[in-house]
Amino acid sequence: MANVFKLIGLSVALAMFVACESGGVVEDTCVDGNCTDALDLDSIQATDDKGGPDTDVRDVTQDHGDPDIDLDVVDEDLDTDGEEPEDPCLVSPKPFGCPCEKQTDCDSGWCVLMPDESKRCTVTCIENCPEQWNCEQVLIASDPMWLCVPFHEPLCNRKCLNDGPCGYGASCVPMESSQYCLAPCETDEDCPLYPPVGVDYAEGLNFYQCLEIENWDGSASTKQCVPISGHCKCAPDIDLMNDPEHCGTCETECGVDPLRPEWESNAVWACNEGHCKVSGCNAGFVNLNGLDSDGCEYECTYLGADDLPDADMIDRNCDGIDGDAANSVFVDVENGDDEDNILGDMRHPFKTINAAINFSFGKPNKPPVLVSKGQYQEQIVMRDGVSIYGAYDAANNWSRDLARNRTSIVWAGQEPLAVRAVIAENITSQTVIQGFNIRAQGSVQQSGSSYGIFVFQVNSGLVIEHNEIQSGNGMDGKNGLAGKHGFNGETGGVGSASFEYDKCSLCICNIQDWSTMRPGTGGASPCGATGGTGGIGGKRKEAGFAGEQGKVNGGAGGIGGCAQKSASCKNGRSGSPGSDGV
Repeated sequence: MANVFKLIGLSVALAMFVACESGGVVEDTCVDGNCTDALDLDSIQATDDKGGPDTDVRDVTQDHGDPDIDLDVVDEDLDTDGEEPEDPCLVSPKPFGCPCEKQTDCDSGWCVLMPDESKRCTVTCIENCPEQWNCEQVLIASDPMWLCVPFHEPLCNRKCLNDGPCGYGASCVPMESSQYCLAPCETDEDCPLYPPVGVDYAEGLNFYQCLEIENWDGSASTKQCVPISGHCKCAPDIDLMNDPEHCGTCETECGVDPLRPEWESNAVWACNEGHCKVSGCNAGFVNLNGLDSDGCEYECTYLGADDLPDADMIDRNCDGIDGDAANSVFVDVENGDDEDNILGDMRHPFKTINAAINFSFGKPNKPPVLVSKGQYQEQIVMRDGVSIYGAYDAANNWSRDLARNRTSIVWAGQEPLAVRAVIAENITSQTVIQGFNIRAQGSVQQSGSSYGIFVFQVNSGLVIEHNEIQSGNGMDGKNGLAGKHGFNGETGGVGSASFEYDKCSLCICNIQDWSTMRPGTGGASPCGATGGTGGIGGKRKEAGFAGEQGKVNGGAGGIGGCAQKSASCKNGRSGSPGSDGV
């Protein structure tokens, strides 16, 4: 037995299924696995239900009796134990009458677009649709199908291409960019008092008047029930000058773009003299460009008026950049100009960093210098209190990206004994260098040095952060000059006493071990080196030995004693001067 359903809950106004002109057959809703979101009632050829059979039938009435006219469906076979039944539309796929977005949302496989622009699941049928629904034949890819479709009278509820879908005697009439079906009449009394589906209406006002009007192509002029406002979707008391839902024209809703149905304006709208105006923005959005046409287009949360550039690149004051756009000096090596530049703003940037630094230094508040990506071949001379920030992109509304927008300072100029790409001297106020690639070429001068950033006489006010700094090689230094002769060392120590060696007299010999002889020690020097020891005395009738070399580059030792046969013997001479230092 088929499931038994009861229609409860939300009651909505429904419009009659639209029959298109001859030949208006909808294509198959699923082709190669790609399905349409919903079946558009305005695009299908339909015929009145003649009781034709269908092999796939869903019973949506209770024992084929008169159903309720509401749309929410509950399966009465569910065991709820006396508790409030759960919403059947929470299941997937959904039963008849539930909201849907695409065909696969519905257990029947059919999701139809309602006259009020909502979408609902429907089912196939054989004369068993709920009240205010018709069982009508539709052609899907030339195959006939019978579906339950909503019914409502055509007057101002049905869009049309020509008179055919509107019924006997009714005309299809253009209204702004749309065309709607009207209804024939003879007097105002023939026209209904109630408005079309979805139109706000003040009770007590007539909505229609019986007027003679031309049809869609001007081929006929007949009396029809015409909305007093001139449009089916606007009440007679509509204020087109001040109503943001109908601003200037009935079909103009502020913040809605028919060509971009997914677009969200993120704005609060007002209608001023028939023109849509942004009167405010949703939280987290800003109307940065000041245009009403695109609403509040910039996503940003306001954190405060002060906004110095930071490594997180946060736009705190929501002016479109990391930093203060109204209180900064800008540099763009590609399109900037130093000559006669008295502005230095985003639209009139300087070409060189030095020109911008000097310009800022002349201002009372010394605004920060924001530098666009590119290569700057100049030696940067910092000024006290003027900060510089790189990694901006002038071509992209001065957006900032420390990783992608490479801002390079390259310098190869040879100064006496140095190459310096950035010079920071005498800095005592806060001065920031942030977001640069700094490269100094190597020195080509003997004893020359290479500095990426040369820092001299600064305090903690100088802040160097989030930079890449490279310096080239320095050159070898010159050889130093030879030192002068040192002072003479002190007198050396006394050597062993002399004695007669190997002499015999009257068979008595005076023999002593010659190896016990000890020379005098070397004298000390002012530079800490010790002089050489004296020479060892020689054997009888032989010269003494030469002294030893002094320690740590000291002078040579004195000469040895003379032979005994010499007329006289003298002390050893002073040691030679030490060798040159290294």
